[in-house]
Amino acid sequence: MITPDQITQLGEISASAKTILVFLSSKATFDQVAAATSLYLSWREQGKDVTLLAPSQPAADLALLVGTDQIQHELGNKDLQISFPYQASQVDKVSYHIDDSQEFFHLVIKPQPGVRPLPMDQVSMMYTGAEADLLITVGVNDLESLDQLYVGYEELFQTTSLISLHNYEVSFGNLKLNTAGSSCISEGMAQLLTGMGIQLSSEVATNLLAAIEDQTENFKSLGTTAETFETVARLMRFGARRMRRPGASAVASSKNLPSPTPSLSAKSDTNLFVKAMAQKNQVMGESEAELPEETTPNKVAAVSSSSGEVTKTPAKPAKKKPKNAEEPQPGSLDYHPSQLK
Repeated sequence: MITPDQITQLGEISASAKTILVFLSSKATFDQVAAATSLYLSWREQGKDVTLLAPSQPAADLALLVGTDQIQHELGNKDLQISFPYQASQVDKVSYHIDDSQEFFHLVIKPQPGVRPLPMDQVSMMYTGAEADLLITVGVNDLESLDQLYVGYEELFQTTSLISLHNYEVSFGNLKLNTAGSSCISEGMAQLLTGMGIQLSSEVATNLLAAIEDQTENFKSLGTTAETFETVARLMRFGARRMRRPGASAVASSKNLPSPTPSLSAKSDTNLFVKAMAQKNQVMGESEAELPEETTPNKVAAVSSSSGEVTKTPAKPAKKKPKNAEEPQPGSLDYHPSQLK
């Protein structure tokens, strides 16, 4: 559970940080991505230089979340590096000059006399090196899982303030935020952001609400608490819109459907009944058994106890009990119901 003291600490650290890096793992869930993008968007709206990073694009369905298109996969953000295949004859002198009138920087690579210059299509540029005032991981189990974002940048993680946010306490971080006790990480993120006094945009509130609904199965989960509903109400006051993830309703409904149970057809029921009657007749020594009329309408199945063959004969109408001719009939002068035995 995140404590008020931890919220205060995060607020103080982030207030003095100008450059912030937010990390996700490649296996980040919908909930984790929603929390990270909400943090990224909120700090960016405060004017922070913030970057959202993951080793590769998370596999979760992120169609509803705002900010996922800002996820980067390379950490270098400090130095511009220019690279090309080196041949001594093609690099005789390197110089530069600055055009103050156009505010342009020119890098000049001069080859040796009589040698063709360096082909432009062999020159590549990329950013290398990284620096930041604050690092925060969301849903990252261990730093090694960040792959190229961690390997080669170990010193950055050792010398920079590092905050971990997860639904359990991980082994790294100067400040370890544990959202256990909340329905999901996004619920904890909502409490963090509002606790730091950040005014949430409708996009941020919508991201967080979508994750809470998804994680609680539309508030049916036993992990849903009174604090969850209070957080949801707060998010909706910030302008959160309720949206359903594509296919989520179908999956949720299928979980509640009863499993189909096999049933016998009417014909199978009749055959079983016939066989049972045949066995009964063999035990009792009867030569024929007659099925009830309601089992096979308009026909009766008779079973021979000796051969076991089934034949069908027309059903016989039930015989009505003859009325006593001498008995007084209703409506006659001699009819007295109290005298009838």
